[in-house]
Amino acid sequence: MKCSVCGSDNLEGSAYCEDCGAKLPARAAAGVPTPAMSSGLPPPMMPPMMPPPSAPPMMPPMGGLPPMAPPMGRPGPMITCACGAANAAGEQYCHDCGANLQAPATAHSLNPVLSSPPPYSPPASMAPPRAASTAKLHATAYGRDFSLDRDVTQMGRRSPADGIEPEVDLTPMDPDSYASRRHARILRQNEQFFLEDLGSSNGTFLNGTRLEKGVEHPLQNGDKVRFGKTEFVFST
Repeated sequence: MKCSVCGSDNLEGSAYCEDCGAKLPARAAAGVPTPAMSSGLPPPMMPPMMPPPSAPPMMPPMGGLPPMAPPMGRPGPMITCACGAANAAGEQYCHDCGANLQAPATAHSLNPVLSSPPPYSPPASMAPPRAASTAKLHATAYGRDFSLDRDVTQMGRRSPADGIEPEVDLTPMDPDSYASRRHARILRQNEQFFLEDLGSSNGTFLNGTRLEKGVEHPLQNGDKVRFGKTEFVFST
């Protein structure tokens, strides 16, 4: 069939011209002349049919990108990388992130199902501090113990009027007042304890030896200490 608009040949029975899209005249029924045949004029001109509009491109959904499609030209089974990219089977490295596709999953893999974070271990600076050493003085004649749990422990006679409140009050154990109000002190330095006389009137003694004023002497477990006439045993 010849198109009356552009003159192109079309297959018999076609409804539209395959070249310009114009509608082709229907085939005349047997014995009934068409208007063109009766008048001797060509059929009326028909406007060309416009091709249907193409569909608009698909836009990615709000809030993210469309799912990653497999790379073009790589048919066959696919391997999904830990980053989510699809790679052809047999590939050594991911075309998107460069990860080794043939290596077994490790603890540092990007796949959250196959990996787990390494156990946490605090640095040495955050480790809990060691407990300081403790010691005590045992009053042999009175059966009393005095804990040396401070860095500085004062020994002497209590005097509220002078604001003197020693940690080891010698008043109840010194009826003859041989001890001074500020008699001596014991210092704790790391793991070691030291005894120092503070200028007492009747002296501070370590294992029977009187100590000089202001001189620190190290204490050992089992040492005998005397303030005036009140005796103690030092122990750790």
